[in-house]
Amino acid sequence: MAGWPEAEREYRAALALKSDDVDSRYGLGAVLAEQGRPEEGLRELEAARALRPDDPDIYVALGATYETLGHADEAMRQYENALSLDSSSAGAHSNLGILEHKLGHPDVALREVTAAVRLKPDNADYRFNLATVYTARGQHPDAERELRVAVARRPQWAEAHANLGIALARQKRFREAVTEFETAVRLAPDNPTLQRNLALAQRDAAGSRPPPPRPRTP
Repeated sequence: MAGWPEAEREYRAALALKSDDVDSRYGLGAVLAEQGRPEEGLRELEAARALRPDDPDIYVALGATYETLGHADEAMRQYENALSLDSSSAGAHSNLGILEHKLGHPDVALREVTAAVRLKPDNADYRFNLATVYTARGQHPDAERELRVAVARRPQWAEAHANLGIALARQKRFREAVTEFETAVRLAPDNPTLQRNLALAQRDAAGSRPPPPRPRTP
């Protein structure tokens, strides 16, 4: 994202003036992680936590960064720390739920991501995450419902349209799936996976059409 380097410069300038500015330290850590520099981001986020140890948002950011680094146990601990400080942290519930999903714990995943959606029902990311959990459980109508909310909130989100296409295809609603994959390809034309999924849906839609009527014999 073009704005990340500029944001990094601004946070570093603020910290040069006031090294214990916790918001700038936290912001810098998050920006570094977003730029693919999680080790640097982790150092800044740990410094922010030392300055403000009762901020659940810092623990959520720490958890996400540890997860990026492949430290699932530590990531889970940070999300749980966030929830111990604020049980209404939707970000902590959602991140914890997706981590549990990745670790193969579907019931816990569903509970946590559902909690996030209940706390912030208009958040497209949480709806998308809940759909991911539903899809893994084979609950495709439920996944469809959540993804329709996600694309309504964020209509330019190619991945959400693609996943909606998958949910529809798994319900054998291939023509509707084609529409969603076409939208996804239009939004992300360089993504070969989306192009392949569109081709498969088009093939299945063609196969699902009823055969033409037989000609009548006199």
